[in-house]
Amino acid sequence: PCAFRSHTTRLSNSWKVENYKVNGIDFTPVVAAYTETYSKDGSYYYSWGSISGNGKWQFQNHNTEIRIDGTSDQSDLILFVQKLEEKEYWFFYMDGNDKIEFHMLVK
Repeated sequence: PCAFRSHTTRLSNSWKVENYKVNGIDFTPVVAAYTETYSKDGSYYYSWGSISGNGKWQFQNHNTEIRIDGTSDQSDLILFVQKLEEKEYWFFYMDGNDKIEFHMLVK
């Protein structure tokens, strides 16, 4: 039987970029090495070459958004979840008027 996996269980993993778009334009090669890791305890880590940082994450708005805060040198972010499955995680956030969209796969 297929057991239901909670949103937290599904998100708690290391993710790599499958597709990255800014305002609908594909820039995937620019961030090919970018990864994110979400842990069940609420800790968050990202890495992009020599740049990395960590913070805290939590679901909000009935699990449709993820708030990331406490990340070094970055303001708090609200990620809008588009898809969250066991091996796929899609989200976007707004940077001013720019829509930044990530399609991630389990690393």
